[in-house]
Amino acid sequence: MPELMVNVSVHKRHTAHLGRDEKVKFHATRDCRLYFTNPAVFNRDYVDLKTGKPKTLTVVKNGQTSWVALTPPQKKSTMSNPNEIVVP
Repeated sequence: MPELMVNVSVHKRHTAHLGRDEKVKFHATRDCRLYFTNPAVFNRDYVDLKTGKPKTLTVVKNGQTSWVALTPPQKKSTMSNPNEIVVP
């Protein structure tokens, strides 16, 4: 199964419905922490990303999730709505 490639950049919003064992490669335009609204999909609340170092995650549970990147890494509570993705 080919990887889904996602560019994480400033002011972009992302939501995806993902299937089990699907691979998602995240590319960051700057260092950030990417938070997931449905942690069960990747079995994690967040992932730290570094500029120029893509990170691949494997879906562990079918479902829909959204993600928001905060930079510098901040607490998840800074999001106004957990269903929105805001990339500073």
